[in-house]
Amino acid sequence: REVAPYLQGVMDECGVTARDAAGTPIERTRPAVLLDAVARFLEGRRYADLAKLVRHPDFEAALRHEDENLEPVDLVDRYHNAHLPWKADGRWLADPDDSPDKRLAASMGRLWRAVRGLLGELFDEGEHGAAAMVPKLRQLLQTVYGERTLDPAVESDRLLISSLGRLGDALAELENLPAPLAPAGRAAETISLLLRAMGGDGIPPGAARSGEPTLEMLGWLELALDDAPALVVTGFEDGRVPESIHGDAYLPNRLRQSLGIVDNQKRLARDLYATELLLQSRERVAFITGRRSAAGDPQVPSRIVFHCAESEVVPRVKRFLEGSKRA
Repeated sequence: REVAPYLQGVMDECGVTARDAAGTPIERTRPAVLLDAVARFLEGRRYADLAKLVRHPDFEAALRHEDENLEPVDLVDRYHNAHLPWKADGRWLADPDDSPDKRLAASMGRLWRAVRGLLGELFDEGEHGAAAMVPKLRQLLQTVYGERTLDPAVESDRLLISSLGRLGDALAELENLPAPLAPAGRAAETISLLLRAMGGDGIPPGAARSGEPTLEMLGWLELALDDAPALVVTGFEDGRVPESIHGDAYLPNRLRQSLGIVDNQKRLARDLYATELLLQSRERVAFITGRRSAAGDPQVPSRIVFHCAESEVVPRVKRFLEGSKRA
């Protein structure tokens, strides 16, 4: 899953649409990312969080709409380089004998007023019930996105329309919660509650368009059902295929075996079967193992690669360690 956005970007550069069957997780959509950035900033009022909020493209565009002469990202970077601030509290340092520094502090003051203007009553540090916080969140989304003209035929606009609709539904549910079930809290806590309630939701991909080159991106267990003559399997690393679960507090592997439910051995057997099915039912199949994860952790090929004749195991290990252009 972690390489899906990169694959989509590369395919787009090649003029091919990569259609992710799993859809786009709601937490990765622009409005959800914006609300998360707002919550982080309001929670600690850290300068780093202010800089991240200002960098959100939709929030930056709204800031420029508030003050046409603002360069928000450039401002926060220059002020950070000059003063290394920790907190963002509206008081901006300036060397009284340095005119450019005083102008920088004045510009930060304008930026701060614009940020406060956009966040409105969310900036209030008092605790309120969730229902009372919902209109303030709606106002923020209305301010940032309300003036846009969106075209559902454009993929980025379609995602934005769908995510705003999901957020609207979630806000309505939060607003209608009975008072005893809606805990009072500050704005950051209400936003976190809202995003947690939406966690796991996804926006389905748009339909493939006639005549447009399209590649379907499917999950491991769905690949065998696809009728494509050629397949590329990414993420073919140990721990992913087969997935191994160790040390589960409630259902450890030994207990799973005794209960007859899916355990590590059954997952291995299932994935061995799926691999053999792909190999025998396609004209071409490529398996790709990343050497490092997105976090930089080293990875090794799936153990399925080494389910072969004993004489083949060592040569396959050598090929992985040495690297090879050969498939």
